[in-house]
Amino acid sequence: MAEEKKSKQRHRVMVFESMYPILALMLILVACVELCDAATVVDVYRLIQYDISGVPFGSRFSSLNHHAASLSFQRGADLSRSVLILPLRELDIAFVQDYISQKQSLGGLLILLPQTFRPGNVGGGSLSSENDGFRSLLGQLEKLLVHGNIPFPVYFAFENEETDAMLADVKKNDALGQQATATTGGYKLVISVSEPRKIASPTITNIQGWLPGLRAEGDSSQLPTIAVVASYDTFGAAPLEVTAMEVGLWRFLKWLDYFPFCTQIPRREGNTIYFLH
Repeated sequence: MAEEKKSKQRHRVMVFESMYPILALMLILVACVELCDAATVVDVYRLIQYDISGVPFGSRFSSLNHHAASLSFQRGADLSRSVLILPLRELDIAFVQDYISQKQSLGGLLILLPQTFRPGNVGGGSLSSENDGFRSLLGQLEKLLVHGNIPFPVYFAFENEETDAMLADVKKNDALGQQATATTGGYKLVISVSEPRKIASPTITNIQGWLPGLRAEGDSSQLPTIAVVASYDTFGAAPLEVTAMEVGLWRFLKWLDYFPFCTQIPRREGNTIYFLH
């Protein structure tokens, strides 16, 4: 009888011990559900990278897997594993310049651009004076990022409802001193891409020539020739939403708008040709 009782107790112990991993797994799953509430996809555009005489410029880094932070973070906080979200509307160019020049550790940088900066929205929406101010600020930021060697990933995105809601939550938590971590939750920005590799420089053939002007009948002098040349290629901190060919064509067509005015000038002497390569 005693042996039978001990056998039942041993069986209960084994049953409880076998249930511990299941209970632990259930707790982990509940924690994951609480921390990983939802996922949102946002289109982003990476800062360019290039070399001049072997000197790197731009950013060589592309992968992100860090929690989000804002300018409301406590001074002195460690941002080496955080992605700092900076709306262009609130951007302090001196702050970014100091962060880069002092080579402070940063997990990544995400710049949020106004919707009016989208190619299809240019010229509409906000006041033109406000847009001009933003463009001037963006030009300063672009010059700072493109002309330096940035030791962390830099991305650009357009503001929308998802980014506004995310930034509001991040600011609120940062202001309370609740920096996002793996245990406290928060927003985590993830971009899983392979690190960019240097490609071999292409072989370029330089073709030079001379275009003589048209000589009128019975005239000993030749009229000058103006060549308007547009390239398919383009350059910017983060080329987006339009291909290089579209940019070249756009510039080409803009030049076409100007030159009909030149053809109407009285006593104009010369020829004009348009070349797209």
